[in-house]
Amino acid sequence: MNAGKIARNVKKELRQAIDKLIKDGALNSEWLERNSKSSPKHILHSRVLGLLAQIDFGKGWITDIERSLKPSVKGRNSFTPDIIAWKGNSCEAVVIEYESINSSDSRVISRDLENYKKYIEHPDVNDCQPIVWIIVTTLKSGEVQNGDWSRWDWAQQKEYHGKDEPWEKLLKSPFNFWHKKYIEAFKDSCKVECPIYWMNIDSGNISIEFPLRGRIKGVKRIKDVR
Repeated sequence: MNAGKIARNVKKELRQAIDKLIKDGALNSEWLERNSKSSPKHILHSRVLGLLAQIDFGKGWITDIERSLKPSVKGRNSFTPDIIAWKGNSCEAVVIEYESINSSDSRVISRDLENYKKYIEHPDVNDCQPIVWIIVTTLKSGEVQNGDWSRWDWAQQKEYHGKDEPWEKLLKSPFNFWHKKYIEAFKDSCKVECPIYWMNIDSGNISIEFPLRGRIKGVKRIKDVR
């Protein structure tokens, strides 16, 4: 199974699973669009993680949740991806990281992509070199309200805060705000040994944004706000 086929299967099964949970009342569609104060803490992340853990990669595959990986080079700390799927005893593995609304920000670049690069360049000799690495974000393409979105980048790190990157610009479209930054970072990070994919959940729709290829029919795009 090649990287592209795996990524498309993850997108398809995750979309179907999210739709089912919303229909069954086990997932509030608002949780995909805002930091709802009425929802239990961290429920979006844990619920989507549960769906990712149930994806069927085929016969002989098993899935680990939050299993640590450690680059083989001295001085590199271990990190814990959300999902690692393995094909039996063969050297085939899939890594998936999920970022909910609260963490779909600069941490995708400074943490997720950095972990990917460090591990792919120096994989643990006792583990497999993954055949694909997928990062899933939760970014709405439409406008969000001030109280409905995370302020981590501003409140904690003071990143992207200035005349050219006002908070109001992000509120008009979190997806558009991060899209160019993510694409540039993914281009700079992607390794031939293990292609990396960026998927985004936008109000229940799921699209593959990197590599730059087709998107799910019906996903609306809003022009970048200047």
